[in-house]
Amino acid sequence: MNIDIEKLKRLQKFSKTLKVLYVEDNKEARESTYETLSEFFDNITIAIDGKDGLEKFKESKFDIVITDINMPKMNGIDMIRTIREEDQSIPILIISAYSESGYFIETIKLGVEGYLLKPIDLKQFINMISKTIEKIKMVKEIKEYQQNLEGVNIKLNKDLKEQIYKDQLTGLNNRFKLEKDIYNNQNNYIALYIIDINNFRKINEAYGFEKGNDILFNISQKIQQYADNNKFDLYKISADEFVLLKSYDEYDLESVHNSTQSILDNLDNKKLYLVDIDEEILLNITIGLAFDKDDLLTKASSALDLAKVKNKKYLLFDENDDYYEELQNLFHWQKEIKKALDKDNIIPFFQPIFDKNKNIVKYEVLMRLRKEEDREIKHISPFFFLDISIKTKQYDQLSYRVISKALDMAKNNKDNIFSINIGYRDMINQDIKELIRDYVTNSSLNKQPCNLVFEIVESEDIEDYNTIKDFFESFTCTGLKVAIDDFGSGYSNFSHILEIMPEYLKIDGSLIKDIDTNQNMFTLTKAIISFAKQLGIKTIAEYVHSSEIFEILKKEGVDEYQGFYLGEPS
Repeated sequence: MNIDIEKLKRLQKFSKTLKVLYVEDNKEARESTYETLSEFFDNITIAIDGKDGLEKFKESKFDIVITDINMPKMNGIDMIRTIREEDQSIPILIISAYSESGYFIETIKLGVEGYLLKPIDLKQFINMISKTIEKIKMVKEIKEYQQNLEGVNIKLNKDLKEQIYKDQLTGLNNRFKLEKDIYNNQNNYIALYIIDINNFRKINEAYGFEKGNDILFNISQKIQQYADNNKFDLYKISADEFVLLKSYDEYDLESVHNSTQSILDNLDNKKLYLVDIDEEILLNITIGLAFDKDDLLTKASSALDLAKVKNKKYLLFDENDDYYEELQNLFHWQKEIKKALDKDNIIPFFQPIFDKNKNIVKYEVLMRLRKEEDREIKHISPFFFLDISIKTKQYDQLSYRVISKALDMAKNNKDNIFSINIGYRDMINQDIKELIRDYVTNSSLNKQPCNLVFEIVESEDIEDYNTIKDFFESFTCTGLKVAIDDFGSGYSNFSHILEIMPEYLKIDGSLIKDIDTNQNMFTLTKAIISFAKQLGIKTIAEYVHSSEIFEILKKEGVDEYQGFYLGEPS
């Protein structure tokens, strides 16, 4: 969610009055984060470990606690647990390099306001701090209202209190009314659904802030109608998030799931007609759900975040669910990828490809993430992080980095041929297209053949094969060749192969690895080889891991071979 600049300035002005306890044992991290915190706060007390932090908390009154987890003498979790025994309401934020699920779940149970991974992403940091300050500001305003209301007649008192709990734009109950209602229903099971309006920022950009508010009001009315018809309480808790709330006498998970589906059926992917601009917009939502007796809002927010990461319409929070372990895994690799990009530790490996006489004919370029762990250098396969990089929007940087380095290697080794993986995402990436175009153009100007093979990485997201054809037709260079990678792995369409007419088919390793013991795999591989020969296309076999498999493929007429039996990546 973007932060409004004027709103941010007002929050900064208010934050200067707040007193912060900042607990961090690492001097370098402490100084760096202190500098950022100083943009918001004037009164910051430093503690160098959990024990020191707890002593200073007991000595003075603070508005916010910001802490690391892994510290000497007393760790952050134990410190927070002790603080919560004395103060249940003080906002606590965690800034830590630790992303293990155990810590994540424990902080939720302790009612932590926010959890930010190191190294700090400035936008996420500002967003977390701003939300916390805004909540403190509202709580203080409520207290001021309550103090000012003393001595005023009962009706006026009631009217003013209602304003405290209302969203000014929609008239709906707000976050503070939600928290009060949850507190008053502690004896019941409560289903809390956070409804996020997908891409509402784009609606604001398209129609302007004023029209965006009108649209948000219309959306609130549609949700209100559903809430009234289905006996939900409705709240608006942020710019583009609503909450539906319902209490249950017993733990009825089936009813909760049925209600979630009903919400999606009635609100998701629905057209909303806007009378004043005579247009329709499509309403798309994502739901984070918690069904429990405590920490409902925090748990539902976590479920919503994970639903977005996994591209699901809704998720129910379950601290024992593998999804949350996956979320921690995503956070871990997001951090590792960023660190590798910053330190230029995304590097190409080269695996040789051989002919039937075991002569090297080319090299396939493979991505590796270089990482130092326990004083040992490790090179991590993209198997562990490439899919995650797509979800974290880091894939384009990774692909550009390794293709750029591969082209540099090809430029300086014209006597060798290099085979580079190109996915559909790469073909529509203008930066990568320009990178390749520069290389191809320089080769043509120097009257040198292109020593490149582009391997099309097949995937389910390839919907437009004309894009693939246009991509390769835009590069005119003698010697430039095309291969279809992982052929036979499940998505291949033979008619599209005829349209592209590559020079090579790389038979997928899942077929090759067992052809000496699996007759079905042998039969399918043999059919692919025959199909390719009839079209004049050469075949390359991957995963050649033994002499037996090499001899079988050689007998069937495979043209080129790749695998650990012949040569490993280096």
